[in-house]
Amino acid sequence: MRPAPRIAQLRSVERSPRVHPFGIEEEFVFLDPPTMRPVPVGARALVEAKALGFDAASSEFLASQIEFATGVQHTGAAAEVELAGFRRAIAGVADRLGVIVASTGAPFDSDVAPDVSPAERYVRIRDDIAAMVDDHQVCGMHLHLGIAPSW
Repeated sequence: MRPAPRIAQLRSVERSPRVHPFGIEEEFVFLDPPTMRPVPVGARALVEAKALGFDAASSEFLASQIEFATGVQHTGAAAEVELAGFRRAIAGVADRLGVIVASTGAPFDSDVAPDVSPAERYVRIRDDIAAMVDDHQVCGMHLHLGIAPSW
C-alpha cells in the first residue's frame, strides 16, 4: 500500500538537503452522528485531551471545535506520528462524549448563530464579524515553516 500523497510529499522533504523546522496545526469539529451538525462539546473535549497529556490542544473559535498543534518537527515521519496520535486520542474522546470528530473544511450542515468559545478573544471576534459567524464554520490545517533570516 502506498502512503497518501500528502505524507509522501512530507517524506520527500526529509530527503532534501535543507530541511526547515515546521509545525502543523489542525482544527477539528465535533458532530452529532445522526445529523452531522456541530455539537458544542469542544470545552469538555479539551479537558479530556489535556488529561491525556495533549497540552498543545486548545480551544478554537467555535464551541464545537478544538485545535491541536504539533511540536517543532524536522521530519514528516515525526509529524505524522504526533498528529496521528492526537487524532486517535480525540476520536476516543469524541466517542465517550457521544459525538464524532472530523477535520473537515466545513460541517455538512449547521445552525445559524453557532455557539462561540467563551474566551475573550473569540467573543471579541464574534462581536466584530457579527452575522458572518454563520458562514465562518470552518476548520483548517496550517503548516508553520521556520525559515532562518538571510541577513
